[in-house]
Formats: sequence, C-alpha cells, structure tokens
Amino acid sequence: MHHRRRRRRFSGLAATAAVLFTCLALVTGVVLARMQSGPASAHRTVAADPSATPRTTATATPLSSSSPNTSPSRSASPHATPRTSPSATASRTAKQPTTAAQTPGKRTITLINRLNQTIWPAIAADPKHPVEATGWVLRPGASLSFAIPDHWDVRLWARTGCSFDAEVKNDDRRPPPTETFNGRRKEMDIDGVRFVLDYTGDWHQAGNLFIHLPELKLMGAMDSFTPKSAPFFRLYFSAHVPAYFDAMDQLLEYDYETIVTGHMALPGTPEDVATNGEYIRDLRAAASEALRTVDMREASAAAKVPADNKQAEIKVWMDAVTARAAELMPSWEKRLGGTDIFLADNLNATAWSLFID
Repeated sequence: MHHRRRRRRFSGLAATAAVLFTCLALVTGVVLARMQSGPASAHRTVAADPSATPRTTATATPLSSSSPNTSPSRSASPHATPRTSPSATASRTAKQPTTAAQTPGKRTITLINRLNQTIWPAIAADPKHPVEATGWVLRPGASLSFAIPDHWDVRLWARTGCSFDAEVKNDDRRPPPTETFNGRRKEMDIDGVRFVLDYTGDWHQAGNLFIHLPELKLMGAMDSFTPKSAPFFRLYFSAHVPAYFDAMDQLLEYDYETIVTGHMALPGTPEDVATNGEYIRDLRAAASEALRTVDMREASAAAKVPADNKQAEIKVWMDAVTARAAELMPSWEKRLGGTDIFLADNLNATAWSLFID
C-alpha cells in the first residue's frame, strides 16, 4: 500500500511539474517575441496595415456626399517624384503598392493619391529621426513608399498647386526666374528692350505683376481679363476682389496699344480693358443694391431654414442676393461673350466681397 501511495504522489508531482514547465515556456516565448518585434509607437496618426510586415498606408481621397470611400475611375499613367531623394519608390498603379524591403528599426509608410489632381505630399521632419526626403510629387493614381524610423513623430500632409525646382527646370515652357525684386517697381533691359515690372497689389494671386514695354506700346497682365468675354469664374478666382477692381482702373493709366492677358490667346486693347471695367462696375452696382434690399429673415423663412442654423441662413440669403442682382444687371450679351455662363459666379464673388471687405 505504501509503495502505491508513493507512486501516486510521484506521478502527481511529475504532472504538476510538467504543467509548470509548459507555462514557463509559453511566457518566455511571448516575452522573446515582443522583444524581437520592438516596441510599438504610442502616437500614430495614420492607420496601420494588419499584415505581419510593419507598414502604414495613408491615402488622399476625394470627398463625396454619395460615396465618400469611392476613388475616381479616371485612368492615367501616374508617377511620383521625390523632391530631394530618389529613394522613395513610386508604383504605376493606385492599387496595393509593392512592399518595400524592411530594415531593422524601420517601418514603411505608403502614400496613395486617389484624387484626380496632382498633390505634393510633404513632411515636417523630426530632427531626432531624419528621413531621406521631405517632399514628393504624386500624380493622380500614383503611390510611393518610403522607410521611416521607429518612434517617428512628425506631421505629414498633402499640398496642391506646388512646383519643385527640378520640375520647372525640366519644363522649357516654364523657365524659372533668374532675377527677383522687392518693392513696387523694377526696370530691366532684355536684349535692348526696356521692361517695366509693377506690383500694384494681389489682384489675382500673390506677386502678380503688370509688365509694360513702353517703347513697343505693349502691356502684359496675366490672368487679368479675357478680351471680348466676361470674367472667368469668380472674377478669375481673385485673391482680393477690391484689388481686382482697382487693377482695371490702373491698367488704363499706362501707354500701350496692345495688352496680353494670357487667356484664349487673344490680344486686347485699352478699349477692351475699359469695357471689362465697365462690366464689373455693373456687377458691383447690382450686387450692392441686392445686398441693400434683400432681407435675410425673409429669405430664410421662404427657404424654411431653422432659426438656429445661422450658417444656412447666410448661405440662403446670399443665394437670394445673387439671384436678385442677376435681375438688376443690364444686358451684356451683345457686348461680351459668356455673360450668361459666368454671371452668377461673378455676382456671388462681388456680393461676398462687398459684404465682407
């Protein structure tokens, strides 16, 4: 009997020891696996791919009220260009890009442009963990991947309307400036021809210039107006509408016979400038009268806008102002082309400027 009891005790102790060793092995394996994989970043602003390889994907996707997660179907032959280093690799498709080789202590981040326009992604680099490039060109449908260090703490964003020096240098149609100036005026001699460059304000965009060649009776004012046509959308998307109105008067102070404005390849005359000035003054007069006579409360009530939705009230009111201003505008169809197409946009831009500026 004693021998049987000892054997049972020994068997029980052996079983208990086996269980303890098994648990210890499992815990040790988990600890070693975590040590080999490295600590996870505590701050992450983009979603991580759940695959075994550490990889992060950020996408630029157009906003749509009907299908916010749908990428455009436009096809292209996209490519991505790094600004300072060729190490960022770009794929030829907007689908899942090829996974870049992993380096110990590094992770891969992938950017995909699902917009229908070119973007210029950029990063505000972390001085403690520098990366090889800080900006790229990413065309529609293109993607690029680059390695980042662990514990990377920087800001990444997409930009529009940019250009890189390398881009411009490779485009013969856009030679980079070889000379810049500060102040209001700069005179230059180019091949014996005198150029007078005047900065009168940001009537279209920052830094726009009047270019006068006095001896040739020639004037240049890019994106100022289109001869024989109404202004393009919202007064050429003017950065400052009052400056645009002033620019039309300032252009008449120069001595020239021909003006080049850059639109539709049509040269104009001082008479065309005067006609455009007359048209936009009619826009301003009609918008001013509509602002004075259209009541915000009445417009909001007619559209059944809730009283607590102030932004909707302003939007509905401004739409009513624009519609009333269109009724007040004299007919320009026989003098300028496109007045029916661009009238509402130009009146709306003018009305907002009068209301705010």
